Amino acid sequence: MGKTEKGIAVFRGTMSSHLIFIFERANSALITQDFEYAERLLTNALKNIAIYRRATEKKSSACWRVSMAMKRKLDRSLAAYLRLYERSPDNIELMLNLGRIYRHLGTL
Repeated sequence: MGKTEKGIAVFRGTMSSHLIFIFERANSALITQDFEYAERLLTNALKNIAIYRRATEKKSSACWRVSMAMKRKLDRSLAAYLRLYERSPDNIELMLNLGRIYRHLGTL
């Protein structure tokens, strides 16, 4: 557990473990009829979920951009290896590299 902020414990870990911890604390607060504390816990959890969702969307879009860039590089590599293969069809290393490129592109 990390620092506390305005009486609310901040739990370090994955988002799912964080939410489980918050829900357990809120449930305990409801049992003891400390409704204000339960409300603060759950409100804070909702804010954190929104922040986590935005961060996840940014990471996934960055990942998508990288994968598209890699695919473009593979397409260019494939074209270059095909030109080389036309000149030297007996070169086994070229054939192996072509196989690797096709496998990464998902066409094999």
